[in-house]
Amino acid sequence: DPFFRRAVRFSLFVRMFGMGAAEMGAGKREMAQGAAEANIGRTDVAMGKAEMMQGARDIAMGNVALGEKELAMGQREMAMGRAEKAEGNLEMGMGQRDMARGATDMGF
Repeated sequence: DPFFRRAVRFSLFVRMFGMGAAEMGAGKREMAQGAAEANIGRTDVAMGKAEMMQGARDIAMGNVALGEKELAMGQREMAMGRAEKAEGNLEMGMGQRDMARGATDMGF
């Protein structure tokens, strides 16, 4: 029956279109989450730099032990920030991949 075949084909198209739209939505959410993580990472890097500058000031004032501790903490904070930024960028890439997959499912 050609009508039945056409109806089945149309229902498959509608289902794939819906799945593609859902996947694109998930990709957008993932990209937003990745952008937020990358921003947190940038903030952490800036805080680490500030801690290192405070450590350098402490050393210049003569408080070497405290200054070295501040420097180490600043380096650790910057490393954590860089890792967070990289994780955010990875998540944004995964979101873009999901959006592309969704567009393919929708037939674009």
